Amino acid sequence: MNGRPLSGRVALVFGAGRGIGRASAMAFAEAGAAVVTAARTASEIKEVSQRAHSLCGVKTLALVCDVSEAESVLETVERTLRDFGKLDVVINCAGTIHPVGPCWQVDPEEWHANLKVNLLGAFHITRAVIPPLKDQGQGKIIHVSSGAAQYPVFGWTAYCAAKAGLDHFVRVAAEEASPLGVSVYGIWPGIVDTRMQEEIRKVSPELFGKENIQRFRLYHDRGLLRPPEDPVRLILYLAIHADLSMSGHIFNLDDPEVERMVDRALPVPVLQGNP
Repeated sequence: MNGRPLSGRVALVFGAGRGIGRASAMAFAEAGAAVVTAARTASEIKEVSQRAHSLCGVKTLALVCDVSEAESVLETVERTLRDFGKLDVVINCAGTIHPVGPCWQVDPEEWHANLKVNLLGAFHITRAVIPPLKDQGQGKIIHVSSGAAQYPVFGWTAYCAAKAGLDHFVRVAAEEASPLGVSVYGIWPGIVDTRMQEEIRKVSPELFGKENIQRFRLYHDRGLLRPPEDPVRLILYLAIHADLSMSGHIFNLDDPEVERMVDRALPVPVLQGNP
């Protein structure tokens, strides 16, 4: 990436231990931002934090956080503000696919737990960060959603319902926050090569459907999975170039116009020096 367009900014990345969250933390550090990595697994976020600091020379902090718990998110935001003095960009990559199976077979507690991470987690994050962003008069919140918000997938009632709710939550939260100078965006990253994809490929055909299992395994076998750095370019675009007029939009990376928009603004691949 040419220059450090986010120098002086502070980014808080939820779900930063792996996948899109990990790639986001590294990309924002390379762009010059101080980065707070937050997730449930301490070893993962500490590794990402240390790597971002050593390779990019930015200030970093790793905080254990469970987005399904409102108090945990509030403590993470408060600690970020104490240590860094401000907050500019918040990226929510926390998510889970489980439980997978027909709705009459899955465990109710697991179904509830999915919504607590994928939907309530987004509420907890947005609720916690808007007050300090409002006080600063600016800030951006970016939630990673999914095309499953629109397209029904056998066995994914919890995940599809949560992501559909997340998309509309983004739209409504943007209506409320934009007058305060705070933007809220959502993205559909497409089919990305993450641990979630590994978990999907291991689900039994009885729970996920034979055709679905074959399709997702073919994505992997034919090399059709996107690297996490691809959606991170869209996240970086929103952090650097998007404005309040775009708040409330859900950006689909499979939309050619979105892809062209990002390519024009960020012609150099992210993580160029930090594979």
